[in-house]
Amino acid sequence: MNQAAERNIRIPGYAFLDPFVDVSFFLLLFSVFTNIFFDGHHNYFYFFAFFAFFGVTGIRLILLIRYTGSFVLPTITIWYGLFVLYSFASILWAYNPGVCFHVTSRIVQCLIIQFCMAQNYSSKAALPRCLKVFVLAAVLSSVYILSQTPLETLFKTRFGAASTSLNPNMFAVIYSFGALIAYFFACHMRKLIAYPVAFYLVFMVVATGSRKSIITVLLGIFLLTIMVTNRKHHVLRLVLTVGAILLFLYWIMTIPALYTVLGSRLDSMLGFFTNREADYSMTLRLTFMRVAKEIFLDNMFFGAGIINFHVLLGTVMNESTYAHNNYYELLADLGLIGFLLYYSYYVYVALATFKRVIQGSQYAKLMLTLVLSILLCDFGIVSFYTIQINVIFTCTTLFLSVCDAGPKPNASKPRPALAAE
Repeated sequence: MNQAAERNIRIPGYAFLDPFVDVSFFLLLFSVFTNIFFDGHHNYFYFFAFFAFFGVTGIRLILLIRYTGSFVLPTITIWYGLFVLYSFASILWAYNPGVCFHVTSRIVQCLIIQFCMAQNYSSKAALPRCLKVFVLAAVLSSVYILSQTPLETLFKTRFGAASTSLNPNMFAVIYSFGALIAYFFACHMRKLIAYPVAFYLVFMVVATGSRKSIITVLLGIFLLTIMVTNRKHHVLRLVLTVGAILLFLYWIMTIPALYTVLGSRLDSMLGFFTNREADYSMTLRLTFMRVAKEIFLDNMFFGAGIINFHVLLGTVMNESTYAHNNYYELLADLGLIGFLLYYSYYVYVALATFKRVIQGSQYAKLMLTLVLSILLCDFGIVSFYTIQINVIFTCTTLFLSVCDAGPKPNASKPRPALAAE
């Protein structure tokens, strides 16, 4: 973050905007966490929250410009803006241009939300607020969906499917990232209340029956334990964490209710990789990826046009759905150019994060865990037009503003301004 933005955070007259920023951001997250297809024509709550967050940000930005005479265009906005422009351009060569417009409007919304987050939360004081809002929205959205779920369906069907008819996998991704952030607050900031919050969100991941999300969250907790724990208690906490993870997996595989919703799916996945048995879900996803690969090979550099994988899949399998893999669908839709444009910034963020982890920054350790978790989740979801994942990745890029990349300054020297990001 630049010096002007840092001065802006310290202006007393701006403090009254912080609650409005947080409330509007919470409403926005709550709406997209409870309704995966957040931008449907009748989702008035989402549009109210979206324009409220955009409006509060606009007021703050006007005050910033009046005070400083300028403002900074965040790096993430420039990067994703270029990706949006390329996605729009793909309409020119798309197999079916008509299907492109819905998703291009969605990624424009992702771009606006990223920009607003960067304006509001790119400071050491504001970033923890952003993370807490995310966790709170994840918890309350799960409570809301739980309240709408018939009791007789709990642990008989995957959580979210009975009450919303939506994909439980995306709910699981949301809860897994919320659990990782809560666990970071528990370990790094000694917030004891964060432990039960993290446990609750992990439990909700189990209830969704999502295999990739339970693997992601458990690996993420293990990685955070290795990196964040103080040296004094490092071995003890590591042993306790590994023991808790193994006990958790034991419960999943032995308690009938948990086995029904998740354990059987893990067992089936294991059987697929060991050639013991067929797994219909895994086989179908591999078929989607094979089709995506063939589309990519036919349109290697530019792709078939954004969201056109869905159309072309329908011509092959008489089914129109996503590829269940961000890498393959991005290659099929936007080719090598779109793929490299999208993931180049992930590489930059990962390398910058790793550098800061080596230097001991605690926030960088969380950021690295989140980036790696996104990349792992991308093997099972399509994220490049998804607000939920874009919010998380935006948080990781904002971390670069609060993690010092250079050597620590001497006590006698003034602390340098944070680098713009």
